[in-house]
Amino acid sequence: AIFSKSADVSLEDQGNGYGFTLSAVTNDDIRLRYVEPGSPAAAANLVRGYRVKTINNTTVNVNLSDAFLEDAFNRATMSLSIQKPDGTSITVNLNKSNSYVSNPIYKKTVLTVGTKKVGYLAYARFSNPSGSQPALDQAFSDFATAGVTELVIDLRYNGGGYVVSAEHLTNLIAPSSLNGKVMSIEHYNDLMREGKATILSKQVLKDANGQPMHRTDGKIATYADIDYSEAGNTYKFSKKGTLNGIQRVYFIVTGNTASSSELVINNLRAHIPVKLIGSTSYGKPVGFFPIEIDKYTVYMSNFSTRNALSQGEYYTGFTPDFVVNDDVTRDFGDPNELCLSKALTEIGGAGLIANTTMVLKGNKQMNGANVSIQHLGTDNRFKGMIETRFKLKK
Repeated sequence: AIFSKSADVSLEDQGNGYGFTLSAVTNDDIRLRYVEPGSPAAAANLVRGYRVKTINNTTVNVNLSDAFLEDAFNRATMSLSIQKPDGTSITVNLNKSNSYVSNPIYKKTVLTVGTKKVGYLAYARFSNPSGSQPALDQAFSDFATAGVTELVIDLRYNGGGYVVSAEHLTNLIAPSSLNGKVMSIEHYNDLMREGKATILSKQVLKDANGQPMHRTDGKIATYADIDYSEAGNTYKFSKKGTLNGIQRVYFIVTGNTASSSELVINNLRAHIPVKLIGSTSYGKPVGFFPIEIDKYTVYMSNFSTRNALSQGEYYTGFTPDFVVNDDVTRDFGDPNELCLSKALTEIGGAGLIANTTMVLKGNKQMNGANVSIQHLGTDNRFKGMIETRFKLKK
């Protein structure tokens, strides 16, 4: 394996570096796996699926040393020779950024299969609500305007983030008929429910603006004042947005789909048909809030989550209904990309595929048999779900 520095973007949508990662299709066919919006790579109009031929005039293949690529990603500038899908080649010179603002949505588009309108959303991370919610609201507003009746949510590289953002996406997807029904329940251990986790009394509870919260008696609240009962941590559906009537959802998943991403899937599968396409998800049905010890901030698993049918414990991940390889040779939203193509086939049915406005390839490509993917480098992206919705004991 060769080194590929991760495109580092925080859950506050703050990025640094060049803003792209690499995957190998064959020993010498290296592709851009994803490009972070707002990054130097995005500013240079690079997109997922482009083939990287050289980096700093050195031919790229899986035999390059980790040291070479680590050095290339750490430099202030980088030169790339790129081959586009149409066969043309370009040279791109990038300047490394110490700070850029990204968008959590990789791609949003509406596709037509027969008479059906399909909303496709590739979502990078469940970032802070101030960044995530406006972006999601706009996407689903556009879906509603376009008359979307089917959804494909692409979470293949989404490792999670804020639970409140996951709840918001769930409520955008869910039909209004679910209003008031149980979405999820967080389960804390006996120690926390019985008030015996004494370290929590040393942790000041703060609001979204970082200001201390207060109890009804006026004293500053601590984490020991939180209601950790199941009743106090049961969350219900409350429809958001104007897209209504979605009766099933297709999710694209991989081993990088974790925590808050899996939470959305688990929440919905108790109420509407959910189909998974890709490979087995990460498997992390637990979440946390930060515990400060001296100068350190510690993140420990504080709770597990279950849906309305008490389904949880998916530590081995969700097994996909349709096993399909991650097709890094095509951009997000390309109807010929293997995972999306499979979703569109399922949505359209065999009788509708001939009438689709997209060109769908044959069975060999559909089942992924001709594509073998190796993601290069260590994936350092955040995997977890952070809880910030707290109710104080009465």
